[in-house]
Amino acid sequence: MQIGIIEWKQLLLLLFSTHLPKDRVCPTVGVGGHFSRGGYGMMSQKFGIAADNIIDAKLIDGNGKIQDRESMGEDLFWAIRGGGGTTFGLIVSCKVKLLDIPKKVTLFNVERTLEQNAT
Repeated sequence: MQIGIIEWKQLLLLLFSTHLPKDRVCPTVGVGGHFSRGGYGMMSQKFGIAADNIIDAKLIDGNGKIQDRESMGEDLFWAIRGGGGTTFGLIVSCKVKLLDIPKKVTLFNVERTLEQNAT
């Protein structure tokens, strides 16, 4: 993933035939925001959070230096995967582990009004 792939739809169209990128719950959050804020989604109980599937990342730090996982160190790499990624620098790319698509996926919506005890 690099700057320019801003919508999940674009990523899914590229990958959906063989692999499943980590899902997200809020449709208005882009891919970068999803990963840098942890990445909770409908499949998190099965596969864990999306940030755990980031293998490497490149960011530009406050001094203008481009860093990858090795040069930034594990503490910063951990922080950009859920500790508020934009706080530590500009993330310009991520290498993400893809998951095999399950043979069956079932999704459903339960709609309730406040009168029906919706919370």
